[in-house]
Amino acid sequence: MRALTVTPGTKDSLKLADIAEPPESDGSVEVEGLAIGLCGTDTEIVNAEYGEAPPGVDFLVLGHENLGRVRSAPAGCGLAVGDLVVGIVRRPDPVPCAACAAGEWDMCRNGGYVEHGIKGLPGFARERWRADPDAVVRIDPALGDLGVLLEPTTIVAKAWEQIDRIGSRAFSAPKVAAVTGAGPVGLLAALLGRQRGLEVHVFDRVATGLKPDLVRALGATYHPESLPDSGIHADVTVECTGVPSAIVDVATHSGLDAIVCLTGVSSTGTQIPLDMGGLNRQLVLSNDVIFGSVNANRRHYDAAAVARGGGSGLAGSPDHPSGPARGVRGRLRPPAGRRQGRPGGDRCPVERPTASCAEPRLRPGGGRTGRDAAERVAVTTPTPIEDYALLGDLHTAALVGRDGSVDWLCLPHFDSPACFAALLGGPEAGRWRIAPTAAGVSGGCTRRRYRPGTLVLETEWDTPDGRVRVVDFMPPRGNAPDIVRIVEGVTGAVPMHSDLRLRFDYGNITPWVRHRTGVVEAVAGPDSAWLRTPVEMTGQEWTTVGDFTVRPGDRVPFVLTWSPSHYRAPAPVSPEDALTDTVAFWKVWSSGAKVQGRYAEDVRSSLIVLKALTFRPTGGIVAAATTSLPEQVGGPRNWDYRYCWLRDSTFTLQALLAAGYIEEANAWREWLLRAVAGDPSTLQIMYGLDGTRRLPEQTLPWLGGYEGSIPVRVGNAAADQLQLDVWGEVLDGLHLARDAGISAKDDAWDLQVALMEHLEGRWNDPDNGLWEMRGPRRHFTHSKVMAWVAADRMVDAVRHHGLPGPADRWEALADTIRADILAQGFNSRRGTFVQSYGSSDLDASLLLIGRVGFLPGDDPRVVATVEAIERELTEDGLVLRYRTESGDDGLPAGEGVFLACSFWLVDALHAAGRHHDAVALFERLLTLRNDVGLLSEEWDPHTRRQLGNTPQAFSHFALVVSAFQLAAGRPGRSSQMIQPASQPGPLPGR
Repeated sequence: MRALTVTPGTKDSLKLADIAEPPESDGSVEVEGLAIGLCGTDTEIVNAEYGEAPPGVDFLVLGHENLGRVRSAPAGCGLAVGDLVVGIVRRPDPVPCAACAAGEWDMCRNGGYVEHGIKGLPGFARERWRADPDAVVRIDPALGDLGVLLEPTTIVAKAWEQIDRIGSRAFSAPKVAAVTGAGPVGLLAALLGRQRGLEVHVFDRVATGLKPDLVRALGATYHPESLPDSGIHADVTVECTGVPSAIVDVATHSGLDAIVCLTGVSSTGTQIPLDMGGLNRQLVLSNDVIFGSVNANRRHYDAAAVARGGGSGLAGSPDHPSGPARGVRGRLRPPAGRRQGRPGGDRCPVERPTASCAEPRLRPGGGRTGRDAAERVAVTTPTPIEDYALLGDLHTAALVGRDGSVDWLCLPHFDSPACFAALLGGPEAGRWRIAPTAAGVSGGCTRRRYRPGTLVLETEWDTPDGRVRVVDFMPPRGNAPDIVRIVEGVTGAVPMHSDLRLRFDYGNITPWVRHRTGVVEAVAGPDSAWLRTPVEMTGQEWTTVGDFTVRPGDRVPFVLTWSPSHYRAPAPVSPEDALTDTVAFWKVWSSGAKVQGRYAEDVRSSLIVLKALTFRPTGGIVAAATTSLPEQVGGPRNWDYRYCWLRDSTFTLQALLAAGYIEEANAWREWLLRAVAGDPSTLQIMYGLDGTRRLPEQTLPWLGGYEGSIPVRVGNAAADQLQLDVWGEVLDGLHLARDAGISAKDDAWDLQVALMEHLEGRWNDPDNGLWEMRGPRRHFTHSKVMAWVAADRMVDAVRHHGLPGPADRWEALADTIRADILAQGFNSRRGTFVQSYGSSDLDASLLLIGRVGFLPGDDPRVVATVEAIERELTEDGLVLRYRTESGDDGLPAGEGVFLACSFWLVDALHAAGRHHDAVALFERLLTLRNDVGLLSEEWDPHTRRQLGNTPQAFSHFALVVSAFQLAAGRPGRSSQMIQPASQPGPLPGR
């Protein structure tokens, strides 16, 4: 295995080396590392100030201070798969001292010990390692994924990785960092803080000289004083001196609003005059500490776990819990009094459910089972698609209707099974409605809006009894998802009703429910949900209901939290604190948009939607939050859009870059590269949130579908189609990123070359085309155009960016493809480009010919094609993808107009010089959004309603790109950043 080693007593002997890994058959335990550090200060590691090496070797293995999860363990060793363990820092050898024997230390000061290593590459993130079972100590899962075990380390970069991990659980990102010590560790800590954009303050006693100059050169502020004297209140505090007084300053000065990282605690020398057990408990309970020292032992970990509501903490005792740990969730650090510990109460026994339990329906002879097609859940007067608002936490999303009902929510991720599926199966498939009693079964609200710059929804009803407001939001994710609803009394005394129908697995499973004071718990299979509210809730007909009245100034909270059923009860959150932090998060994010001009608020609104559709852990952006909303009401055009499409790449990057969201653009590029890595012949059109390739399609026969539109599908078989345009989309997007400078060092060039080389041999094959047609393959013109785009961008990369490759060969290929398209994709009789070779049909994708640069937007052939699409492929002035009655797509004819295609027409009109027409169409499209600014996939011009999955990322990306181009006053190619107008002013035609 690869490990960092040091030869005791030999200066500068630290190195990365290959050492023998203990064989699996030796009775060792395999552990997956979760948080790993290196022991020692600068002096100790450089000078190798360690004890004796094990017999037979001349080195010690570093990197043993770790938090890990057991992956395999020999029988009878007292450890089980999933146990959370910490490696013993130094195992006494051969005879323990009195302190070690008493369990006071994880190390022994007698000079003889064995160091335990890890395997993996530099960085040591989530590696696996092997050790003797007695070289690890099991700790309580209540500690979750807290970084409490990071030892003092010169690899301060690892500390910052842990700071990032803990900071990502915050609703507002850390902004100010304090570093104590301007030595090598402190300077590196300051540098990494500045790289993250933090305001960094460095504290050291030296008033002048090299240290202050170096600190200032890093862009940090230098303080020749102690941290408490400065008055600085930091979000992150990194202690890098190892001086006892400085450690005491940091530990005592850091209040309940900072991540604390003690990287300078020495493993030798003066004892630190602190109650380390008490400090551990304080910091661990505060949910934000990176802390480890030789003074932190199993007793301290156990005490902290018990204080957090865990078990006894005694490894091996009957009540010591095992299994995977539940990660810490919620805001970065809760204010005093927020965490209440685990709620008490007995489980409602399955054998004898109480009257207050929502008893599941039972089949003869057994328990609750899934419905079959004969038991399809009926749909009863569904909420119009355009009546839904979006909530999200950057991992999943919920849809809330104007009637106050959450009718769609998948947990824990966008593509997970829904626990509320009323959208596709009516109320019995699961929903959560909070509304005035007087509003009746289907009464809509009087008004609603998002708080400006946020995804916090406010819904108001004016009733005969008064006015009431419901505030709905999902806090940006900790480790568990919450949906928070706060009912505010405005005027009068308004009776309210809450109706919660949890149905896991897309409405298929009714959970067991137990009611206790202030808490409702629902459990079924792998899922559990916890509702906390001061309202008394009762079970009625498999529904959890509550009635209450609100008056002016009343604020009645409801918090629903999901958790895997084998985890402990999730810690409660403060609804009001969560609201404050959620508003702050979105305001900070939305204020970063570089948007100005007439359409600034329209663009900002769409950018918030797109951010909400982003899966934060990977950077992937889902096409929509839903599955199976029909493109044809009552028909079978119902698809699952909860995945990431490659063809969205260029629009995604162009929109994000134009708005100034470089971090999001880079995250999407990185997701793209990970997803497409591998054999170029296996490139797919779409992938899962994390790059998953296998997306098998199946139907859910127990759901009646939106307005009877069946089948309801999950998964998407189109992932297996051949759609040659995606090679061009990927290479176009990566070219744009390269030109924009977010990939100055193009570490993915070899992958791009491989994709291009594969496309060279496939470009003239028939495929399924842009629209994923399930009919016979054809030579689609758009697919050929995108093959030309791929070759064109690769030539440009070689000629203008100095990357290696056969530019002449690719240029010749581009010329060949161009000639082929002009000969076969252009119908000289019609005078237009056509959908596929040998066809006379039109296709909305032809609107992209100018955008991708195949021909200028004002070329007569392009202009004639745009005009023909206006005449023949529009309804009520809006663009269809193609005529389904002649498209031979394997499905019955009929669907709405495709909103993204209508924005493409805006861009094509703009490129053709028809500025007035472009602006008029764009502003008309803006009117198709619902009252909170959302667009679905399609629009029905006959019934004047939205169709298809919602909100649709493709529609919103196209809106943003069109708005930026109109504001810039000039069209742009897909491979170029959209530059803002030099002088903001009236838009063309206004």
